[in-house]
Amino acid sequence: MLYELREQYVTPQDCEPDGLWHIVEAGRLVALCGHTVDTKAAARMLAELADIDPDCCCDPCEQIHRGAAGRALNEKWRKQEGGR
Repeated sequence: MLYELREQYVTPQDCEPDGLWHIVEAGRLVALCGHTVDTKAAARMLAELADIDPDCCCDPCEQIHRGAAGRALNEKWRKQEGGR
């Protein structure tokens, strides 16, 4: 699946770039945390997640994404190791 970052406008809080950033599946309206995003909101590639201040990222989105990525990697590793 392809994911992207979408901005939720919030009152400026010293975020660079401005806003609170959610992780969404490309082309979808609902972030991983369940927040509905505006398709006209600013978008960034998921690879840019590391460039955004952690206080300006949606914690639930980030945790869900990291957990899902970790499960996929662990399953692939187990298959390569013979299913242990």
